[in-house]
Amino acid sequence: MLEKSDVGLDARGGRRDGHALKIANFMDSSLRDLAAKGVLGNVAELYNPGDSFETVFHFTPHEEDLSLHDHFASHRIRLIHHPSAWLSPVRFFRSLRQTIRLIRAEGIGLVRGRLPYLGSLIGCIAARLCGVPFVVSLGGDNRIAQERNHSYHYKSKTISYGMEWLVLKVANKIIVPNQFTRAYVERIIGRRGAAKCAHIPWPSVPLRETADDDDETLNPLALPQGAAIVPIIGFLNPYKFTDILFEALCGQTFETGDRRPVHFYFCGDGPLRETGEARFRGQSNVTFLGWQDSSVVHALLRRSEFVLIPMSGLVLLEAASIGKPVVTSNVEWHSEMIEDSRTGLTVDPYEPESWRQAIGRMLANVTDASAMGDHLKKLYWKEYAPQRSKDAEIDLYLSLTSGKASS
Repeated sequence: MLEKSDVGLDARGGRRDGHALKIANFMDSSLRDLAAKGVLGNVAELYNPGDSFETVFHFTPHEEDLSLHDHFASHRIRLIHHPSAWLSPVRFFRSLRQTIRLIRAEGIGLVRGRLPYLGSLIGCIAARLCGVPFVVSLGGDNRIAQERNHSYHYKSKTISYGMEWLVLKVANKIIVPNQFTRAYVERIIGRRGAAKCAHIPWPSVPLRETADDDDETLNPLALPQGAAIVPIIGFLNPYKFTDILFEALCGQTFETGDRRPVHFYFCGDGPLRETGEARFRGQSNVTFLGWQDSSVVHALLRRSEFVLIPMSGLVLLEAASIGKPVVTSNVEWHSEMIEDSRTGLTVDPYEPESWRQAIGRMLANVTDASAMGDHLKKLYWKEYAPQRSKDAEIDLYLSLTSGKASS
């Protein structure tokens, strides 16, 4: 393995010896959509953690993403449009040819895919043809959402799952954020294939404990004076158990141990938002905010009594970073981080009464809730600290490119 000292990393992480690493990055989703959610800062940090690499060439099938050039350029990220947004053989081969040419012309040393679909397929084939390593980064079990929503990528289960299998088989390394995701990889390509997995937690961005401008940020929301605030942040769809939360909260009133009223804020959008707005039209303690800028989301988290997290990765990590108590589902990777009654409360996500009981328990005893938040915060900084993830990712890439780096 190539050690950091062998390549002379400078204060920003870039290599000083003239062999600075260039990376090609592929992701199928739109950067403009992420901009609308106010998370572009997080995305730039994800693509080039700590601005560690000389250049990251981000390939996007969405031409409108190029309007975000200035933001990403400040993080040494160049946006490249490739034409293959759908399963068109002509566009696929045009994208492949474009990628191969850029890898060779720029001396790109590693290709990275985000999720194992079309962009990653182009990237991994180009990488193999050019003799450079390919890494695919996963966020979880990509099949669960498709199966629960009865909607498959490319409108075909066979194509979606076949493409996923191929990308995972071809990858030199597979980055997984938790053991749950590693088990999903093993189910698809077997135990021997899963040996390629590198466990690196999501490189989250911790929140500030306090912010002087939170009052100003939250003023447009007209939060009720004296009420305990409980946010639910993310997509509103069946996969996220939004419909079950509707059942849990509909017709219910809650109060804290010191008899303060409780107000729930759904911060996000999705196919169940309209349903929810209609269902809670006469219930004043539930509000739908739609997507909000990250500054608003973070202010809500800081102001919250605790956080309801039916299904999420980023929000759980953000809440943990400032020691906010959480109530979350006992599915997927959540139980790897949340030990029930110690670092939070876990519930059966399909049981509305389970959610109601956990909410009531969290509100009834502020001392117990605060202790769970404190334990969660300690766990975050011990096991999920962002610098730890950044260092592990950089080490992985340098180890894969050590042959080129030393030549």
